[in-house]
Amino acid sequence: MKNISIILGLSGLLGLTFISCDKEYDTPPIATIPEGNIITIQDAKDLVTLTNPSVSFTEDYSIYGVLTTDETSGNFYKEAYFQDASGGINLRFTSSASTHIGDSIRLSLKGALITTYQGNFQIDSLDPDKNVIIQKNNVDIAPLVLNIAQAGTGTATLVQIDNVEFVSGDLGSTWADAANQNSVTLVVTDCNGNLMDVRSSGFANFAGDVIPEGNGSIIGIMGSFNGNPQFIIRNPNELSLTGVRCTGGGTVVCDPVSSVNEGFTSHTSGHSVSDQCWSTSSFGGSP
Repeated sequence: MKNISIILGLSGLLGLTFISCDKEYDTPPIATIPEGNIITIQDAKDLVTLTNPSVSFTEDYSIYGVLTTDETSGNFYKEAYFQDASGGINLRFTSSASTHIGDSIRLSLKGALITTYQGNFQIDSLDPDKNVIIQKNNVDIAPLVLNIAQAGTGTATLVQIDNVEFVSGDLGSTWADAANQNSVTLVVTDCNGNLMDVRSSGFANFAGDVIPEGNGSIIGIMGSFNGNPQFIIRNPNELSLTGVRCTGGGTVVCDPVSSVNEGFTSHTSGHSVSDQCWSTSSFGGSP
């Protein structure tokens, strides 16, 4: 009996030993980025003046908005465009970002710098892992619809420019120099002769594609360079340049329709019709 008691006693001690070794560890705290003062993109731009051309954020400030570009197509690298209800701005990252078009984010400004480059406002020195806090995905932003004459009003925002075509001298060109990975600036025009630059990177995955020849609409970012509007596309699939050109050149096919309802109320009697896919004809004969 004494031997049994000793064995039982040892078993109990061993059990207590195993129980005491089952230590519970504290859960490490989740790192949070302080929100601080909330401002708009326009508020940030207003900090830049002639006497103070660049401003560093040393305290906690945040801007809420939506990303309108990403690096998927290669036409943007280590940068993004970002907009809220007050406008848009270019973001410059210290490394490649894994964000996507439509990401609703809180942009933490601490450690960043706001300035201008060639007339374009930008927030520089942003760490995509520390300064970008994603709130939601797939937020749809409708482009601001403009014509070339209005292009400067949509700077750094997602826009749609209607009734444009590439100038005749650019037809047959590719978006950029894919072989040498050099950026190229092409020019689009409207039927009134207004011109606008379209800039594409030689690193874009569509750099070697031939530009479309027709007239229509383009969707992308309305940037600027030296104070002049400079359009940057996100993806060629967002362009619809299939209409009849107003300056000649190119090969455009007008799709047939099953019915027509056009009163030509906007046209003057005796003048030629110049609308897309319409032509003026004369029929002889006596009444």
